[in-house]
Amino acid sequence: MSLNADPRPRRVLMVGAYDPDYPRHAILKAGLQAAGIEVIERRLPPQATTRERFGLLMRSRQALSRCDAMLLPAFNQVIAPAAGALARLAGKPLLVDYMVGLADVDVDRGTVGARRAALHRAIDRYNLRHFAMMTDTDAHRWAFARLLDVPVERLHVVPVGARAEWLDAAPVPTRAAGDPLVVGWVGTYIPFQGVAVILEAAALLRDDPSIRFELIGRGQTYAQSIELARVLNLANVTFLNEFYSLPQLLPRLARSTILLGVFGATEKTDYVVPNKVYDGLAFGRPVITAEAAALREFFTPGEHLITVPPGDAAALAAAIRALASDPDRIQALGAAGVRRIREAFLPAHIGERVAAIFDRLTQRLDHI
Repeated sequence: MSLNADPRPRRVLMVGAYDPDYPRHAILKAGLQAAGIEVIERRLPPQATTRERFGLLMRSRQALSRCDAMLLPAFNQVIAPAAGALARLAGKPLLVDYMVGLADVDVDRGTVGARRAALHRAIDRYNLRHFAMMTDTDAHRWAFARLLDVPVERLHVVPVGARAEWLDAAPVPTRAAGDPLVVGWVGTYIPFQGVAVILEAAALLRDDPSIRFELIGRGQTYAQSIELARVLNLANVTFLNEFYSLPQLLPRLARSTILLGVFGATEKTDYVVPNKVYDGLAFGRPVITAEAAALREFFTPGEHLITVPPGDAAALAAAIRALASDPDRIQALGAAGVRRIREAFLPAHIGERVAAIFDRLTQRLDHI
């Protein structure tokens, strides 16, 4: 085949079991559309078994024939081999989003046995050796290489980014005279998030009536967190055990003057930049999160956000206390965070990165 004069795909088939409202998926779709690429979606039922997903995936062949490339969203690692076979049959490039791997989740959460962990490693290793991939940071690329003994060449860096809705909805934080400053956190209760560190910091600040904490989310360590709050006698912490849609979440977070990131002293903390960091910056709030090599790829601590050592409740409490007493610093950090998101991390920026990867993949196929 000759080199295509316009290698950029016009249509991409986005197929897999995924939640279209999950930030990464929503940003990728909006970004590709902003880059002038039509996204054809084939969502597989999340309740389907792996075998059923294989069968449903292979039925997407006709849809793929009308597209120029295939995108397999994150959390579909198990069906990536079948997606690769389908793409080869159709002669179309495949890009797999490996923002989250099976093996690194196993290491982080520690909830699977040795046999399943070995199977997950084998699946990850196969996928990372055979398909074009993208993940969220360069540090994450090298984490995969160390964990799975795979080359990094197939892994492209595509930051998570922030949805434009966060910018559009960002209100100026206001507090009535005498109201406490609210420190907000929203996420999934897993070790990586370090909720225990947040609660221990709250304990160090419990005698300060001007500061309160509001934690939103569910997950693996929620019950442990509730018990820790009881043991620490934390009257300054409110738990909202819910997952909210974005329109429901934004007004709740608007009560917060400071937003928190992740604080777990885990390996994963150093190689990812979580959704909540991008979202908090886009929302115009100062963000405090754990120091990380990945974070420094995109942001400058002290200029765009505040960092503290992972697992260090005393440092987190000190950072919150200092920031809460400095309204000018709150305003400056909030403005700097919004500017940084507008510079490089909106869906249009993310879409251009993904479109460029597809350009290269398409040209590679044209040389075959």
